Amino acid sequence: MSLLLVALLAAAQPADTYRSEACAHDPGKGVLVQVDILESHKDESTWRIMPDGYKPFDKTKLVRGKGKPFATRNAPVVLNGKSFERYGLPRVIGARELEAKPFAMLDGVPFYAEKGATDIQVVYALHEPIGCEFQPYQLKR
Repeated sequence: MSLLLVALLAAAQPADTYRSEACAHDPGKGVLVQVDILESHKDESTWRIMPDGYKPFDKTKLVRGKGKPFATRNAPVVLNGKSFERYGLPRVIGARELEAKPFAMLDGVPFYAEKGATDIQVVYALHEPIGCEFQPYQLKR
């Protein structure tokens, strides 16, 4: 078997999968990262897309705000001494649009400011990592 054929077989997308993205807080580096993933239509299997193929991806270890007490109470949250309130519905935002380092953490969930923001009026909680969903919170007036 030629090396080219072996490389093509190794790179073939697993059957019955669809491509998606995940945004995750890397606790070791303390930054937001975005990765390409494949999810199975048949079961809960997930793979991370790597330059050299696919690796199993354990999405159960991802930090999410969805379901946390602060997210279900719909009450203001205090971050870095400022009060923020939930604003609208979760939004899909690419990790590159947000600062890599969190603005604050609450119950283990990171809140991020928009990239380049100096007068921070809105922050985004990592709501659901699969699909890069963030819940906006605006500064309480």
